[in-house]
Amino acid sequence: MFLAFFRFFVGFGNAEMIAVDIPLVQEFVPTHKRGWVAGLTTTLLPAGNILGALSGWLLEPMISWRGLFLVGLAPALLVLMIRYWVPESPRFLMRMGRHDEARRSLAWALQCDPSEIELPTATADEETTRWRELFRYPRSMAAGCLIALSQTGGRHPDVDHREGYTKTRPPI
Repeated sequence: MFLAFFRFFVGFGNAEMIAVDIPLVQEFVPTHKRGWVAGLTTTLLPAGNILGALSGWLLEPMISWRGLFLVGLAPALLVLMIRYWVPESPRFLMRMGRHDEARRSLAWALQCDPSEIELPTATADEETTRWRELFRYPRSMAAGCLIALSQTGGRHPDVDHREGYTKTRPPI
């Protein structure tokens, strides 16, 4: 039950990273590279899950679960450092009326002096979309749901499930 409880938070964190990281990356990437970078970001998030599973399989006998826990902290700390380091979206800051911060955010991305940046005086009208628009593309929706489900499945490596035989490894 303990592992299932925390597995929920891992899934929640992965979903948050996909929902936040891709739009944030899109804000700072040139237009002609956005599709490629979004695809790379979308692909590397599940690749991290695979890398975690492989490290559990290969490293657990050598460094135990406690060592794996420390190895797993490295990407989590990296995410926190990136969240601290990357500024807020310039578009969001402009919508909130925080123009000086938006100017600094753009200057960070363009690596120039904030005084060199002129912000637009008028913002474009936001396009509103209804939730049902998501279901206009059923194949994409099905593929996304199947990929999300594939990251929550699997079996626990400490249990042998052959022909009803359940044997757990002794605790460390």
